[in-house]
Amino acid sequence: MRELCQRHGLRRRIPRYVAPGPRAINKRIAERLYLAAYDLELAQAASYRIWAYRKAAWAVDEWPEGLDELYRAGGEARLQQIPMVGKSLAVQIGRGLGQGG
Repeated sequence: MRELCQRHGLRRRIPRYVAPGPRAINKRIAERLYLAAYDLELAQAASYRIWAYRKAAWAVDEWPEGLDELYRAGGEARLQQIPMVGKSLAVQIGRGLGQGG
């Protein structure tokens, strides 16, 4: 099914609603992390990798300030202050923020 969706430009999952506001960027980034965890699960990746994405998504989802502001204030180093976000995930999140969230 994944291959068919990809071939026809369809989403694999229904995206969740993200209300506008200062933390909307966090919700969109968290959604990407949740989808990455889902893809890793389908690919039968190691459980520690799946859980790394899932825990980072939870932390990002609940972070009290906008990740875009956090990134502007200190780049990837500041993103690593979020619990469960290590260097590689901070780089990945930073890339997403650089593309407009």
